[in-house]
Amino acid sequence: MQQEEPSVAVIGAGLMGTCIAGELAYHGARVNLYDRSAQAMEKSKEMLIQQKEQLKREEVMATSDFIGTVAFCESLEEAVVNSGLIFEATIENLEVKKSVFKSISQFCRTNAVIATNTLALDTSVVAEHVTNPERCLGIRFLYPVYSIPEVEITLGSQTSPETIQKVQQFLEGKQKTLFFRSGKKPLVLSHSQVEDRKKAQRQQTRNWIQEGRSTHDVVPNLGHGVASRHAQASPIAMSSGKTSQSTDAEEECSKESECVVCMDNRRDTVLCPCHHLCVCGQCAAALQLNEEPCPICRQAVASVIHVYQP
Repeated sequence: MQQEEPSVAVIGAGLMGTCIAGELAYHGARVNLYDRSAQAMEKSKEMLIQQKEQLKREEVMATSDFIGTVAFCESLEEAVVNSGLIFEATIENLEVKKSVFKSISQFCRTNAVIATNTLALDTSVVAEHVTNPERCLGIRFLYPVYSIPEVEITLGSQTSPETIQKVQQFLEGKQKTLFFRSGKKPLVLSHSQVEDRKKAQRQQTRNWIQEGRSTHDVVPNLGHGVASRHAQASPIAMSSGKTSQSTDAEEECSKESECVVCMDNRRDTVLCPCHHLCVCGQCAAALQLNEEPCPICRQAVASVIHVYQP
């Protein structure tokens, strides 16, 4: 008998928190949502209803309701006590996030993954008062969240490979693509790039309905796993073509994105345990084979994680 997936929690019921909760429920997750503001919780309920209707109008939701659920909790403890993965989505304020992380760690499981949706704050600092900080990292969903496969990952100084693997397994199961931020600039999609992703999801939803799939099957698979699946399932490949905005962005970041060893291929491999994203898969394999250290920090390479880079 297949083990039931543990619930997840979203802390912060503003626009982003509500979108994250809704998107995860859209893909079948059981989500606990909490905000200390009762007014924010009521507004979040209304937003979820509006978002479902908008998804139906845009033809990217073929079911009458989300496959999963969103439960509005009365306390932080209720939201996180049995959750295996906790997404913090409060305001972009360091002290607020540090306080929320500290409170979360007092109520949740000792092995629960705690993630912040921060745009620019240092994940390590946000988690400095958390017990077992190796379970903490940054997970940033890209607005408008729905129909957007990419999820930006920012590692803390102590984030463990086990935490990364848990997050990868969960998010890829929800049709998401993990990519690790290389440099200080976060990924921000242009309007045309967002529309490309919506168009791809809308077309796939129509195809699945025409094929006669059951209602629980009509959640389009726009996510992308690791290694060989990237080339055949990338969001750009699924759209009608690259936009001028995406081409300009690629040219702007090409130097920052190339492998520091061969200078030819794109960086697509995280070195562990230092978590530097600085080499391509071929060079990472060579480093391991020759027992050479990370070219950035000179720390020994124990393992590698191949990731998708947009």
